[in-house]
Amino acid sequence: MTQQSMSSVLTNMENKGLIRRDTSPVHAKVQIATLTEDGQALLGHAYQEVIILERAHRRVHALRARRTLRSSGTRHHRPGPADPARGDPAHPLSPRRP
Repeated sequence: MTQQSMSSVLTNMENKGLIRRDTSPVHAKVQIATLTEDGQALLGHAYQEVIILERAHRRVHALRARRTLRSSGTRHHRPGPADPARGDPAHPLSPRRP
């Protein structure tokens, strides 16, 4: 992010009352941004929203995983004509019989 972009973002946040900017006591060109009470409240709300979204995301993926396991577990293996499990001598992986 460029300095100009960062400055624009911080200015917008400051205008909304979410941050306060103070000059650094160490360097005159450095500004320290601090969250206001409104900024802290908004951040807390945003964290709660993220937690809700993450939980929903995990539920969806868990449901998909269960469906995948169920569907793969219901399929039965039926050996084809060139299947080594059948001992078909035409299959290159078939066990050789003496």
